[in-house]
This record gives sequence, structure tokens and C-alpha cells, in this order.
Amino acid sequence: MLGRIHENAFLGRGMTGAPMQREHHELNNATRPVALLLAFLSACSTSVGAGADAAASADAGAGTAFPAADAMAIASDSTGTKLVVVGVGGGIWTSTDGGSTWIERAPSGLAHIQQWMSVASDSTGTNLVAVVNGFYDRPEDDPAAFSGDVWTSTDSGATWTDQTASSPAHGQEWKSVASDSSGTNLVAVSVGAIWTSTDAGVTWTNRTEASTGMGRQGWTAVASDATGTNLVAVGYGAGVWASNDGGATWTDRTPVDPRWQAAYGDQMEGWSSVASDTMGTKLVAAVDTGDIWTSVDGGATWSDTGPASSWEVWTSVASNSTGTNLVAIAELVNGDNSHVWTSTNGGRTWTDQSAASPTASGPWTAVASNAAGDHLVAIGRGVIWVH
Repeated sequence: MLGRIHENAFLGRGMTGAPMQREHHELNNATRPVALLLAFLSACSTSVGAGADAAASADAGAGTAFPAADAMAIASDSTGTKLVVVGVGGGIWTSTDGGSTWIERAPSGLAHIQQWMSVASDSTGTNLVAVVNGFYDRPEDDPAAFSGDVWTSTDSGATWTDQTASSPAHGQEWKSVASDSSGTNLVAVSVGAIWTSTDAGVTWTNRTEASTGMGRQGWTAVASDATGTNLVAVGYGAGVWASNDGGATWTDRTPVDPRWQAAYGDQMEGWSSVASDTMGTKLVAAVDTGDIWTSVDGGATWSDTGPASSWEVWTSVASNSTGTNLVAIAELVNGDNSHVWTSTNGGRTWTDQSAASPTASGPWTAVASNAAGDHLVAIGRGVIWVH
């Protein structure tokens, strides 16, 4: 069982969702203790905080804190060695040792405080892509922090380039981004559109603008196979859509959920997260307040394979390269502790890895996996938990 390695940061404003979906959590800037049982991940798992000093680590029982902001997303290379974290108002941080130490990498100036929403990595951790929220509705904040742009790095995060400042993709309310194994073919979703790039983010094409039947959807997450050919996107009220031609065309693959229909009728489910294996064949997707679904045919058909005990407020799912080892994190369980669930058989069965812990480590924000599925990284209440 993990004890309190250190007290953390990344504490700030919580996340909100659609009605009857994600609950709102107000977090203060005080540090809070965290403890979590991750028996599946091994007893040597560690929680770490990042600092400006690249040598800051958690082995002394305390780590230098991230800035007081929400850590929104995390990505891993294929080995789990190179990691990248983005935060809402907290900039960009990278690690080259599996999360033991961290370096602040955000561009200088206003880019440092921008509302970073999502990040993705190629298989080597060299080519990175991150997106900034373009929706501004808070007078107390600097509107320049909400540029709504896509940034890329070709040197593992050491330097960054704003790729959309003067393009039609500028100003989007970006939510999620995914990359193929080379970092060449990218896909990103905003509130209203799905965009793709075939030149490492230099140019972008709106793939839903002229698509029949898609309309303006509330996209929340997107995933890609290793080639950038097979893509899947999910959203609140949008359902599940898949593409097998790099995003040129899309097909509605939303499964019918009898249990949801019995409870809410025609109201659409709020899909919150999706992940893919390297082939784009085995997929896992989660409903914000609902179940976990898996597909073994690229999204053509789906099975409700999540824990049957209760609906959970799922925030993120991740898959290894084969779609066998899966991990899903939940923000709340019936108003109680947030949980971590894992599967070693492609989602047919799931194990609650945090049930024995008396202290909630959530709300959990994001989770990532390496190719083997034996190095997982998750963000929970500002602490980055690694294995």
C-alpha cells in the first residue's frame, strides 16, 4: 500500500461537465494528504511533484510542487520513460526518467499561463503536440491565456511552436489531441469540430465542416492508431464516431445502451474518454456518468464491459499497444472516493485497485500507459502517480 509520499500541488479550480454528468469540485490551494493502494501497479509505485529544479525528486519524502493549477493531461512515449504534463494555467512539464524528476518546458510569456487542455506524444517522446482552450468567459483572467491554438515540439518539449496562430484553426475551444507513432499524422477535437494534420501540425483541416449528419458536436476526446489512419472521437451528446481513412470520412458508431435509455430516455450520454491500441482495432471508451465500453473491431460493435456495480464518473481511460491491459479512472463513486480500475484481458473483467484505500486520491484527471502497459502514470488531486 502506498502511504503519503509528499503533499502536493496542481490544486486549483475543479472541472465541470454537463448536467447529470461530472460534478463540480472546488479545490483550495492548501496541500492535502493522499494515499492510494495500487497493488496491481506494485508496492514500489511512487507519487511525485515537479519543480523548476530538474533534480527534485520524491525519494526524500517530499517533492517540489507544481504551480497551483489544474493538471489536465499527461502523455507517455512507448517506453514510459519520457512523459509530458500540461496544466490549466500551469504550463508544460516534461520528464525523461519515467516521472522521477521534472523540468518546466512551457513557452515564455503568456504561453506559460495558457489554458493547456491536452497533450500527445509520438512513440519516442520526441514529437509532442498540445492544445490550448480558446473559450474565454472569465473577466478576471487575461484573455490572451485563451488563444485557442495548437502547439508542437520536435525536441521533447525543449522548444515549442504555435502552429495555428494565423490559421483557420486559431481560436478553437480545443479539448483533446492525439498523435500517430511518428508525430506526423495528428487529430484534435474542439467543441464543434474534428481537425486533422498530415504534416506534424503545420497545417490543419476541419474534417466535420462539410460532413453530413455530424453537425456541431461537443467533442471531448479523440484517439489514433499508430498510423493515423484509424481514428475515434467521442463527446457529450456526440456519441462515438470512427474513421478509417485518417479523418476524411466519419461513421456514427455509438452503441445502444438500454440501461441508459431506461433511466434517461432520449438524452444522449456524455462520453468522456477514449483510447486505442496501435492497430485501431481494440478500443476502450468511457461515459462520464455511466459505463466502460470496449470494441474489438474498430468501433463497429461495442460491449458494455465495465464494472457492473454502479455507474461511475469516468474521467480518463488508457490502453497498452495491444489493447489487453487497460486502466480507467473515476472522479467519484456514488459521491464517495474516486477509484482506479484495471483490466488485463481487454476489458472483459475489471479490478478496483483503490477499494482498500480509506483516503480518496481524486478527483482523478488523466491517465496514460506505455506500450507494454507496465508503466502507468495518473494525475490525482495534483499528485502525479507513477509506476
